[in-house]
Amino acid sequence: AANREEWKKEIRRRAAIVEKEMDEEYLKDITTVGEHENVDVKIMPTAWEVKFIPWEQVLEIAGGNSIVKAISGDGDYEIERRAVGIVFHSLKEEEWDAEQTPGMVAAVAEQLEGAKG
Repeated sequence: AANREEWKKEIRRRAAIVEKEMDEEYLKDITTVGEHENVDVKIMPTAWEVKFIPWEQVLEIAGGNSIVKAISGDGDYEIERRAVGIVFHSLKEEEWDAEQTPGMVAAVAEQLEGAKG
C-alpha cells in the first residue's frame, strides 16, 4: 500500500508538469474569431471516448513495464488501466518507458476520474 501511495505521489507530480506543458501548448493554439466568421468547431471527445489499448493487450505487450506492474495486482484499477491504455495507444511502443509517460498516465487518469464523477 505504501508503494502505491508513493507511486501516486510521483505520478501526480509528473502529471502537474505535463499538464502545465499541455496547457501552455493549448493556450498558444487558441485564436479568437469574429462573430460572423465561419468556424470549424471540432468537438473534443471525452476521456472515456478516445481510443485505447485494452488492458489484456497491454499486459501481453508490456507486462514488464513499471507502470503496468504497479497496477497489475488485485484491486479496483479501472481508471488507471484505462489511462495506461489511452496513453500507450498514443505513443510508440519504445516511448512507453519514457520519463514523461507516468505523468501522462496520471493526467489522463485525472481526466477520467473527473469525467466519471
